[in-house]
Amino acid sequence: LFLGQRLSSGHLLIEFKHPGKPINRDAENQAVKYRDDLMPFLNQPIHILMLGKGRAAGVDPRSGPPSLVTTSYVDLISTARTQLDGLLRDLRDPKLPNVPTGSETQL
Repeated sequence: LFLGQRLSSGHLLIEFKHPGKPINRDAENQAVKYRDDLMPFLNQPIHILMLGKGRAAGVDPRSGPPSLVTTSYVDLISTARTQLDGLLRDLRDPKLPNVPTGSETQL
């Protein structure tokens, strides 16, 4: 388990499941119980991210707990890689102004 503060508001509770195990309704309910246990101490919304193999077959996300997102490690890494590639591409864009690095600035 990992609990972090979101930049926007509230907190994010991340539950790391085994990469080969699909996330079923019991696992979702366990994460909701963790959130319920933490709520009295934080007094802010807590969103849940569950990482595992992905959602188990037969678990309908529309009937899941509110503020809970389930994803696989593969999807998370793929999304992060796509975003990183986009950022790196933007940094190489010749239309952007040249931003000096720390070694290039003069006093």
